[in-house]
Amino acid sequence: MRFLLVLGILFIYGCTNIPISTNITYQQLKIQSEIDENPKWLMPYKSIMDSIMGQKLMKTEKGLTKGLPVSDMGIFLTDLLLHGDSLDAQVLLMNEGGIRSSFVAGNVNLGNLFEVLPFDNKLVLLEMDSMKFISFLDVFAKKGGTPVSGIQWQISNKKTSSVVFSKPLKNHLVRVWVNDYLANGGDYCTMLVGLPWIAEGPLLRDAVQERIKKTIPSDSILHVSRDERILVR
Repeated sequence: MRFLLVLGILFIYGCTNIPISTNITYQQLKIQSEIDENPKWLMPYKSIMDSIMGQKLMKTEKGLTKGLPVSDMGIFLTDLLLHGDSLDAQVLLMNEGGIRSSFVAGNVNLGNLFEVLPFDNKLVLLEMDSMKFISFLDVFAKKGGTPVSGIQWQISNKKTSSVVFSKPLKNHLVRVWVNDYLANGGDYCTMLVGLPWIAEGPLLRDAVQERIKKTIPSDSILHVSRDERILVR
């Protein structure tokens, strides 16, 4: 009887479909090139994936790395996106945790971009008064900064001590692009919950890809100059 019970349990579990998470990065999806380690039926799909992800986007001089308070990668991504804005936003801010990798020196392809920005987060335009914006910045001041464009930001004792905007405010309201993860209160940004979305943009990764294609010549070599847009005291 016990044997039959065990056999029944094994049968039930053996027939159960185990779900596979689709939240994987390109690095995890990449198939090793050794043919003898891959089934023959997989090779056509590998060729298609390699062709798509191998598309060259640009070339860097020294590579771009992430980090706080200011990084080459943070400057590149936020400036690239804000300078292409047509909705008169003053600021574009990203959470450092959303940037997962770096660009090495030399050619950067689409697969590398997927490694840097693996999450399917959309850009969202929010509008808030200056006091709420300071509260928003203070979330990241505690962490020592975050990738941002459009402001000179000084942090003292893990709080925002001063902000200077590159573009003037209208009616003391700040228009800021963030991703939908932050707009929905992620990363302790609860002050953003309930704010109306002025506009909803494309996936962050798609927006970066499009801006690279439009603004960076394929035969050029990208160099990012690090500045002091964030000062931590």
